[in-house]
Amino acid sequence: SAGLSARGDGGDRGNRGDRGDRDHMAREEIRDLERRLAESERRNDRLEGQAQLAQLQVEKLERAQQAEVDDLTHQLRKAQRRAQQLESEANAARRNERRMEREAQVMVEA
Repeated sequence: SAGLSARGDGGDRGNRGDRGDRDHMAREEIRDLERRLAESERRNDRLEGQAQLAQLQVEKLERAQQAEVDDLTHQLRKAQRRAQQLESEANAARRNERRMEREAQVMVEA
């Protein structure tokens, strides 16, 4: 009977030891998961910051591109107005030349 009791006690100690090992392993696993979660959150924060920075750069480039389009559109309209002005001046010069030719012809005939 004493032997059974000793074995029982020994068995209890063994179970407590196993339970202690399992508790220790669970705590280690929890700490590892918490550490990995914290690393993941830091990485996520870093990526979010990079994404926000990239979005700001995209917006800056879009504004610069729009400014360039606006400037080129302005230059194009200015060049078109100048071309129309030059064409009008050329037409006026041709009309004047024809008039002078007619006047010269009248003088020759007179």
